Amino acid sequence: MALCNASCAVDVPQFTGAGCKITTRKGGISHIGFIKCDYQFVDVTDATEWATAVAANDVHIVSEGVGSKPETSKVTQKLSSCRPATMVGETHTLPFRTYAVDDTLYTDFDVHNDVRNNIEAYRMFWIGCDGLFYLNPAYATASAGFDVSVNKWDYVVNEDSNEPVMYDIELAFDHIGIVAGLDLTGVQAVLN
Repeated sequence: MALCNASCAVDVPQFTGAGCKITTRKGGISHIGFIKCDYQFVDVTDATEWATAVAANDVHIVSEGVGSKPETSKVTQKLSSCRPATMVGETHTLPFRTYAVDDTLYTDFDVHNDVRNNIEAYRMFWIGCDGLFYLNPAYATASAGFDVSVNKWDYVVNEDSNEPVMYDIELAFDHIGIVAGLDLTGVQAVLN
């Protein structure tokens, strides 16, 4: 029999939805971005601050691509003989690929190498096809991005010359909970 402690319950907001129909949200990830690990936003909703951070190289957004956030891997541990195993961690993966390259100055090589080879100096976020920014929920007191590790970051050249080259990326980060999107419409307009 599970132990119940009602004092651990929180006030859950009422889900409003869309009345009689089901509202859906677009899937897909259009961009991944990186914030220098020591950069702290004063106001994460301020479009001017984002533009300034990009211009100062404190924020870098990778070219548009194809991405997803698959199901999270959960880590559980038995913490008490009298209770079921407890979730003690979650690992999220984020596969992303981009076909965008710079065929004039070839800066894509430097951009991808610099971030990949110095990933510990950056925190990652993403922008969904739903227009929402997916940030670390602690952005008010910590970096707006997630501390990530690189599972894969490769430059893939296919054998068929009709197939474009791509950067194939898979990042992983630990975070307990669902990563909620934040509507930063004004910010997205500045970054595009």
